[in-house]
Amino acid sequence: MSEFISDTTIPTTFVLSGGREIVNEERAIELISIANITNYDAITKVVLSNKSITEKAAEIFSIELKKFKNVTMIDISDIIAGRPEDEALNTLRYICEVGLSHCQHNVTEINVSDNAKGVNVIKSLLIGKQLQHVYFCNNGMSAEAATLISELLLHTETNEEDKEDKESCPPPLKTLHFFNNMSGNGGGIAIAKMISVCSDTLTDIRFSATRCMVKGCQDVVEVCCC
Repeated sequence: MSEFISDTTIPTTFVLSGGREIVNEERAIELISIANITNYDAITKVVLSNKSITEKAAEIFSIELKKFKNVTMIDISDIIAGRPEDEALNTLRYICEVGLSHCQHNVTEINVSDNAKGVNVIKSLLIGKQLQHVYFCNNGMSAEAATLISELLLHTETNEEDKEDKESCPPPLKTLHFFNNMSGNGGGIAIAKMISVCSDTLTDIRFSATRCMVKGCQDVVEVCCC
């Protein structure tokens, strides 16, 4: 008599199926239904990449994302292409601040590449103390944005009231990818600071195509060669 074996595999990733597309409110509901998540505690990865998500769709997704309590990996790369600036920022706000900010202390990996704006509205996900792998590639990022990322990751964001830095408690960063941005020397200086502070754990650094000149590149080379 053959033994009956049931498939008890429980999905651990919430991922949007299908190819590149604009996701509106109706499509968001459909994609959530297709994912068919029944055990929200089992979800450890959220992958929303390679979609152009409207504000209304992001609001729908945020309701679902709030149900995931054990997320450690987040991929929100390339989710606002073609969206007007105000809508793009609101999309990121719904996904990050409303939907996923409660996971900030568990997240070890985050990919925000290929999003041309929005550092301020994803900041809640950049202050986690467990972050090990971060990707900021092809964002067209400015020096100011790179500096803010450095402050957030290193937990030294300036307090606007007393103008004093918060106590630094950097995460155990292992991977830092910062490719194809427009941050110039300011970005190089900011990246160099991150490398210096996290030198005990960093093993994978990508810093290229950033319009960085002599000063910024020199700072990066010096901390990498120490």
